[in-house]
Amino acid sequence: MAKKRDGLERQSRQLNKKALSQIDWIMSLTLFMFYLIWFFVYLIPIISPPLEQSSSNEIYDNFKAETTWTVTKIPVIFFSNISGPDEIIYAELASEFGKGNTTLITGATGQTSQQDFIIEEGKIFFISNISSGANVYMLINSNSNYTSAQDFGDITSNQTRTIINSKSIKAEFSSSLLTSLQREQDIAISQMSFMINNQPFQTQNATFSSTNMSAKYTASSEKADISTYLFSKNYRLLMFLTEKGIANTKSNITISAVMRPYPYYYSNFDFKGDMNYQSSDCKETFYDSISFYGNTSGTTFLLPSYSKITFCTDTDKFTLNITMNLTNSTIQIIPFTGNYSNALKYKSAYSAETGMKDIMTGLSLEKLQILSSSNYNTKKSRWNYKGNGEFSITVTNSTGVPIVSFGKEPSETVNTYVNEKNWWMLDKDGTQETAVVNIRVW
Repeated sequence: MAKKRDGLERQSRQLNKKALSQIDWIMSLTLFMFYLIWFFVYLIPIISPPLEQSSSNEIYDNFKAETTWTVTKIPVIFFSNISGPDEIIYAELASEFGKGNTTLITGATGQTSQQDFIIEEGKIFFISNISSGANVYMLINSNSNYTSAQDFGDITSNQTRTIINSKSIKAEFSSSLLTSLQREQDIAISQMSFMINNQPFQTQNATFSSTNMSAKYTASSEKADISTYLFSKNYRLLMFLTEKGIANTKSNITISAVMRPYPYYYSNFDFKGDMNYQSSDCKETFYDSISFYGNTSGTTFLLPSYSKITFCTDTDKFTLNITMNLTNSTIQIIPFTGNYSNALKYKSAYSAETGMKDIMTGLSLEKLQILSSSNYNTKKSRWNYKGNGEFSITVTNSTGVPIVSFGKEPSETVNTYVNEKNWWMLDKDGTQETAVVNIRVW
């Protein structure tokens, strides 16, 4: 009996162990099922966003690629010692900007007037009112075209002559070299000629170009280029001399001319006086300017430092010779009214600095308008839209006023996923305005 009882107890313990094992297995399976439910219901949406969200992000990326653009701004600051209306302003400008896609505005904020200008040969030229102190201008470049805001209507020019109507200035050219300069009825300069190292300047190529604000004449030889600019509403002529070939060869250029018989001359405090037309007389100095004048007007030459200035008079003639270093020299010829100080002020009229380049990115209204007129289905295919439904894009300003819309409108019964992003509207003058991009997918 004892052995039978022991066997029954042993069998009962084994059955209990088997039952406990089955319970453990059922509990483990239950926990595993709960884990799977948690994984698919809670974790997967966190790891992988819903299809609608993924689709809206994809649409936004394509939208942004097609509607954004870049506007680049460079401040140009002139520190001026003079003030006055319609002054010629020019400076060296190390910029890759060209004229067609660039504008120039007065003031750093872009809220004042647009200026007409020229950019060439590493320089910028424009006409503007200027005041003493800092004058800030902004060069702005984009993919848009800019039109001139100024209509001067004051300059008439061709290959041999330029007339500044408002100033009664007439300049004559031969092979793009200045030969004479007349103000009103007085011929201030005539028979002008040029020599390099005592050899006549031989023009190999003569070019002429003009805008509504300027005329440019360039004479090119084997050794040098001479470019002469005249500007609307201005007396001043700018002449730029550029040496070719090996730099620092110490080549000299001599400019000779017959001058109007002015009664007085002035170079500096130690070199001034009356002209002598009673007998042959020559005078010479080394300086950076010379003025010849009468009671109401005259002509000034602003020159490179230490230019050799020689002029001779006799009873019926007044000749002038100016010799200077050729390397990248600049000459200003200024017929003036009143005192010669009105011309000498341009010796150190201003200095210029360019500021840091500011590259701005934002939405282009022009590109948004192109998008809004595009075919929806074509665009949907080109953007490789992976959703099974549709989408719409609306851009509004900061007050919620729509700027542009594109896409389809959902029905009231459909569930839509909405994605909004803040961005900028960017005008071609660099003005920014807050915009909201609203993307709906369903």
